[in-house]
Amino acid sequence: MNIKITATCGDKSVSVECKRPSWESVRKAYEKINKIYKEGKPQGAEAVFKKIGGEPYKEFLNNEQIIKKQNTDGIAIEDIRRYTLNSCALRMSYALNYSYLPTMQYLIKNQKLPNDTGKLKFENKRWFGADENLYYLSIYGIRNFLTLNWGNSDKPHNLRTFKNESEVKEFYDTKFSKFDKNGIVVMKINGWSDAGGHTTLWNGDKKQFEDFEISKNYLNGEYGVVDFQFWEL
Repeated sequence: MNIKITATCGDKSVSVECKRPSWESVRKAYEKINKIYKEGKPQGAEAVFKKIGGEPYKEFLNNEQIIKKQNTDGIAIEDIRRYTLNSCALRMSYALNYSYLPTMQYLIKNQKLPNDTGKLKFENKRWFGADENLYYLSIYGIRNFLTLNWGNSDKPHNLRTFKNESEVKEFYDTKFSKFDKNGIVVMKINGWSDAGGHTTLWNGDKKQFEDFEISKNYLNGEYGVVDFQFWEL
C-alpha cells in the first residue's frame, strides 16, 4: 500500500504518491538497532535477536542447539540453515519497521509481501517479533520485499553483477565509494550459508556504510560478492 498526499489550493490539487520512507527515519531506526549489536559484542547478533524476541529469537535458540549438536550427532554443515549467525536482514527489517511513512507504521506487515516460498529454502519466510511486526532473516526476503513494493533497484546500480573479486573491488574503488545518494544496499555473497549475503544502508553524504562500526566492507574484493543492488531513500 502506497500513501498518496494531496495538496489543494483553490480549485487546483496536486497529489504525490509516497512509496518509500524518508532516509532519516530509516537511518535513525537502523542506528538504534546497530547500537544494540555493538553493545552486545562479541555476541552482537544474539543481542539483536533477543531484542526482537518472538519467533526470530526462538529460531536463534533452536539453531544454536542444532549447531552445538553438529559434531556429536554428525549433522552435515550443509544441512543447517545458519542464518541466525548473521543479523543484517533482521536489522534492516527493524529499520524498515520503525521508519516512517505518513499515516503508516510497521512498514513490512502493512505492505505487499512476497509469496512465502522461493527457489531457496526460507527465501521469503517471515517471522513475527515480540512487537508483532514481521522480520526477515535473509537478504532474499529483503530484496524481494523491496522489489515488490518499490520496483526494481535504482539506476545506475539497479543490478550489478561481478565475475570475480577484482571486479568487485574496482566497482567500489572507482564508482560506489564516490556515490552521493542515500539508500538501501543488498548484495549476494557466494558460499554464505547464513543470510545469503549482506544488506545495509549507504550514506552518500559521508560516503560510508552505516554499519561500518560493526561490519566489514564486503566490496573490498575479499568476500565473493556476486551481485549488488541499491534502492534510494
